[in-house]
Amino acid sequence: MRLWFFFSLFLLSGMVLSYSPLSVTLKSWVFCCGVLAPLLFLFFRPLGSVPSKKFREEPFEAPTGSVFWIGFVGLALLPRFWRLTETYLWPTGDEALHGFLAMSLADKWTWQFFYTVGEHPPLLIWILALFFKWFDSPFFNLWFLPAFFSFLSVPAGYFLARFFSPKSQAFLFAFLLAFSFWPLSSGRFCHQGLFVPFWELLSFLFLALWMKSPSAKSKKKWAALLGLWSGLGTLTFTSWWVVLFLIVVTVVILHMKKILNEISWFILPFLLGLAPFTLAAFREGYGHHLLDSSVAGSWFSWQHQVITHLSYLTSLFGGPLQPDISYGPSWGGMLNPVLTASFLTGCSALYQNRDGGISRWLLFALPICLAPAFLAGDYVELNRIIQVMPLLLWIAAYGLQRLILEAGPAAHRKTLFLTLVAFSTLLDGTHYFMPVYRQWTASRQPREESLNESFRAYEILNSVYREKGPGLIFTDFQPLRFGHSLYVTTYPFNAAVNPKLDPKKSQWAGLLTNIGYQPFLADRFPGSRWYWAGNGMPGLGGGLAVGLIPATPQNADLFNRWMGAQARFHQLHLEAERSFNGEVYYRRAFQDALETYSWVKDDPFLEASYWEWCSQFRFDSNGAGNVEALKKAIHTGYPAAHLYARLADLMDNQGKPGEAEEFRRLANKQIEVFKIGSDLSITEFPKNPVSPGS
Repeated sequence: MRLWFFFSLFLLSGMVLSYSPLSVTLKSWVFCCGVLAPLLFLFFRPLGSVPSKKFREEPFEAPTGSVFWIGFVGLALLPRFWRLTETYLWPTGDEALHGFLAMSLADKWTWQFFYTVGEHPPLLIWILALFFKWFDSPFFNLWFLPAFFSFLSVPAGYFLARFFSPKSQAFLFAFLLAFSFWPLSSGRFCHQGLFVPFWELLSFLFLALWMKSPSAKSKKKWAALLGLWSGLGTLTFTSWWVVLFLIVVTVVILHMKKILNEISWFILPFLLGLAPFTLAAFREGYGHHLLDSSVAGSWFSWQHQVITHLSYLTSLFGGPLQPDISYGPSWGGMLNPVLTASFLTGCSALYQNRDGGISRWLLFALPICLAPAFLAGDYVELNRIIQVMPLLLWIAAYGLQRLILEAGPAAHRKTLFLTLVAFSTLLDGTHYFMPVYRQWTASRQPREESLNESFRAYEILNSVYREKGPGLIFTDFQPLRFGHSLYVTTYPFNAAVNPKLDPKKSQWAGLLTNIGYQPFLADRFPGSRWYWAGNGMPGLGGGLAVGLIPATPQNADLFNRWMGAQARFHQLHLEAERSFNGEVYYRRAFQDALETYSWVKDDPFLEASYWEWCSQFRFDSNGAGNVEALKKAIHTGYPAAHLYARLADLMDNQGKPGEAEEFRRLANKQIEVFKIGSDLSITEFPKNPVSPGS
C-alpha cells in the first residue's frame, strides 16, 4: 500500500481534528482510526515495502539562481517586518513585563541573572535593555528581536540541512521555516523562547562543520565554537537544557564511534559557556519555579497533569484540550493538516529507514525535545517545547520528499510539490493573519472587541501627547494585576520617568488609577478630565480610569512628591516580580514596602494606593493582615468602592457573610452612580463619596 494512501488518510483525519466542531469523544475515534491505527501499520510493515531506503534522493530539482534567492529572502522578511509596530495592537503581559524589566535595567544596570517568577535567564532582558537605550519606540524594541531571530532561523536551517539532506529537502525545510505558522507565530512574541530555534539550528550547524571539516585545525575550531555556543545557550531560555542534553549525548556517541576525535576542544569552551549560569544559580538560587510547575509539585491533580501532557501534543497537530494555553494556535494545531500528514508520513519513513544514522538520531531527538511537555504539570505553554519546532518541520519536509518520490514522472512530482506547498502555505497564512484581520475594521481602525483597557488608556494619553507634548504620567500607583504595559508604552512621552524629558516643561499630568478613586481625585483637582478605559460599565471591583490634570505652578510641588513616590512604587513592582521565588526575596520586598510609607504619609491618594499595594502581600493564612491593610487604605486614604468590594471578598473567605454584605452595600452605593459618555468620558460620579461611617 503506497504512502500516498496513508498520507491522504492522515490529511483527511487532520482536517477533521483541526477544523471540525465534533465532540472530544468523536475526535478521539477519528484519531484512533484515522491516525493511530494506520501509523502503527506503517511502523510495522515489512522493511522491503519501502520504495527507497536512500535518505539523499532528489525528488525534484531545487531552485537555483541569485534572483530566486533574493526574492525568497524578501518574501521571508515580508510577513515578519511589514508594518512591524502597527500590525498588532498591544504587547502581551509577558512582553510588557520583559520591557518593564529591561527599561529598569537600562536606567540602572545590575548583573541580576534570573528574572520574573519563571526564573528566566537574562539574555532577552539584557538585549532589550540596550534597545531601550538606543531606540525610542517601545513597540519596535519589543517586536524587532522575535522577527529578527525568526528570520535568522531560515538560513541557519538551510545550511544545516545541506549537510544531511538533498538540495530539494534543504530548500523545503528552509521554505517551512520561512512561511509555516509556527516560525511566523513565534516571530511576533517577545519571549525568551525566541532565541531557541536559531540557537539550536546554529549549534547543530557547528556540529556538522566539526564532523565534515577536512582539516584537524578547522575541526578543533568548530568543536570549540560548538562548546562555547551550546554552553551560552543557558542564557536564552529554560527549555534550552533539553537541547543541551541532546547536544552532549550526540557528541559523546559520535566520539565513541570515532567520528569526532577532538572532544577535548569541545569540553573546556562548553564549561566556560556554562559558567555564568552555574555561578548565578549558586548566587541567586534556582529551581523554585521548576518544582512548583512540574509534575513533582503538589499543586495539581494527576488528572489535570494528564490533560496538560496530552494538550501539549494535541496543540501541535489538532488543537488544545485545555482552554488556558499560552502562545498556542487559534485555528487547529501549530502544524496544519498538510504538515501533520507529512510529519506522520516522515516518521513512518524514518522508522522504516532506522538503520541510517540520521533516521535514528531524529527519532531519538524528538522525544528529548518534547520532554518539557511531560515534565510540566501546571498548564500548556508552548514556548517550553519550541525546540521541537525545527525537528517537526525537518521530518515534515522529509515526509514530503518521500511522497514526491512516489509520484512517478518528474513533471508529476513538480505539480504535486507545488500543490501541497501552496495548500499548506494557504492554511498557515490564514492561521497567521486571521487574528490581525479580526482586530481591524475596513477603515484600519481597531474593532471594539479587540481592545483592552490598557490600549484604550494609551490611546487617550497618546492623543494628549500629540496635542500638548510630553506629560507627567503616573502609572505605578496600581496593584500588580494591572500589569506594566502602560509604563512601557508611554515611556517615550512620560516626563515623570524618562530622564531625556524635562518635567518642568510638562503642561499636563496623566494619572492611571482605579475608577474607585476618581470621585475623590476629581474633587481634589478641579478642571481635570476623566475617562473610563474598561469594558462596559464599572463593576464592584472597579477598573482602569485615566485622569488628565493640568500641570500648574500650584500643583508643581505635589507632582514632584508624586514622582518621588512613584520611583518607590516602581521599585516595589520590580521586587514583587521576583519575590515569588524565595523567602529571602519576599522578605526584602516586604521590608522595602514598609520603608516606602514615609514617602506617602499624609497624602490621602498615596496612602490609599500604598495600603492597597500592601494588601497584596500574604500576611497570614486567613487574610486578617490583608483586611487590616485595606481598612487602613479606607481610613487614612480614600474610601473607594473597589476597596470595599475587596473587603467583602475577604469577609466571605473568613466566613463572615454579614460583614461582607455590608461592605458590598457600600461599594454598590458608589459604583451605581457612574455614567460613561460615548467618548468614554466619565460624565457622572458620586459627588459625596461614601465614608467609612456611612
